Amino acid sequence: MRRRDFIKVITGSAAVWPLAARAQQREQKRRVAVLMGGLLSGDFGGQAEAAALEAGLTELGWKLGSNIELEYRWPGAELDQVSIAANEIVAMRPDLVVSRTTPTTAIMMNRGLPIVFVLVTDPLFSGFVQSLGRPGGSVTGFSVFESSVGGKWLALLKEAAPEISRVSLLFNPETAPFAEGYRHSAEAAAPRLGITLVSAPCGNATHIENAFDARAREGSGGIIGIPDTFIVEHRDLIIELAARHRLPAVYAANFFVADVQAEHDRLKPLGVTFTKEPTKTTGSTIAVLNDTCGNLIQITHLDW
Repeated sequence: MRRRDFIKVITGSAAVWPLAARAQQREQKRRVAVLMGGLLSGDFGGQAEAAALEAGLTELGWKLGSNIELEYRWPGAELDQVSIAANEIVAMRPDLVVSRTTPTTAIMMNRGLPIVFVLVTDPLFSGFVQSLGRPGGSVTGFSVFESSVGGKWLALLKEAAPEISRVSLLFNPETAPFAEGYRHSAEAAAPRLGITLVSAPCGNATHIENAFDARAREGSGGIIGIPDTFIVEHRDLIIELAARHRLPAVYAANFFVADVQAEHDRLKPLGVTFTKEPTKTTGSTIAVLNDTCGNLIQITHLDW
């Protein structure tokens, strides 16, 4: 998600607070808990999201430390750590919770706190809202993907690599209970594309490596990584395996790295071609790589 998009998403959360609270914001400090599911505090993409949130709130007239206080929790993708962070948030009784990702929001539900969710897939299927037009209750938010995109990813992959005939769909069943929607969509599209779709549930790095090994061993293989916190957490491994095995792949997320130049120097000897060399932009450094299979991937690090 681009930074300006994230600003629009999060700053919309002010709408769920009672109008009286907005009128009293100068007199009463509001406390917001931000549960950054899927991310650890050192994650560069997460720091960009936090900076965008704070910038957006400032644009709306909120003053950090004056009339609003943000309490961040960075539990990573492990669900037991997310649960611990959720319990801490419940104990502090904030005015609002900003919940990032589907599994994180599922853990925060029914805790008696108003929630604005972001980066959630299919909030209706997940039971977070009563309908998309009328969410109901004290939960609202924004969804970034719908399951029908699964078939479109498969078609895109076939267009980029016409020789593929077997494609693995990578996901973690624990962190992506919504994966079935993407799978059904991709399966519906597979026959007309001449592709056999293979579900590849992954619970650790070894499972990811096995999925890549299977597609590389059989030949004419491809990979789809759905928008899953587990997949994002293992993005470095996935990029490296795609390059090593020369497998075409579609990813649902942009990839942030610690050092773009270092990643450039590490991946180039593996045969990766960079269509854009490391380039400084406003607030960040980016590079765009072709992973040898026609996949164009932008990697980014923040200069903040």
